[in-house]
Amino acid sequence: MPPASRDDWNTLEPPEVREPLDYSASFDIRRERQLSAGLIPECMEDKWFIYRDGDWLYFHRSWTGALIYWLKLDFDAQSVFVTESWVNRESEQYSSTDTAYDRALVDYLIRGLLLKEQVPFPRPKMPGIRGLLFKLAGKAMMFQHSIVGSSNVPTRTVDDSNGG
Repeated sequence: MPPASRDDWNTLEPPEVREPLDYSASFDIRRERQLSAGLIPECMEDKWFIYRDGDWLYFHRSWTGALIYWLKLDFDAQSVFVTESWVNRESEQYSSTDTAYDRALVDYLIRGLLLKEQVPFPRPKMPGIRGLLFKLAGKAMMFQHSIVGSSNVPTRTVDDSNGG
């Protein structure tokens, strides 16, 4: 199957309102093919369209086409590195303003959806009684489903992640 490309989906241009995501990661060069394959939604439940174009990896919401994250990749003989990263801050396209959570979510999208690793889904940190009620009411799984369309992996708070 050929890798996903921009022409495979209806997408919007990068937003004017954006901020550095400050996400950094490195992956074994043997994972480059999986990173480059991207992800084309197959059904309405699939929430993300991901593709690589040149040195950039783009993450669009499948329903709206809004570009949410975009990462610049660099390569050497052993590794693929994320050297630059951006997040959409156009409030009409993306309402999140929690950069720490966005870093955790893009890491989940890469590791869970592209690399097929078993990683827990990050949920935003909710302090106090609100967080307890969120967890007890089963809303964590509904939240996960609204973000990625899948709720078959455990959740974790952003604070539970490495450096989150």
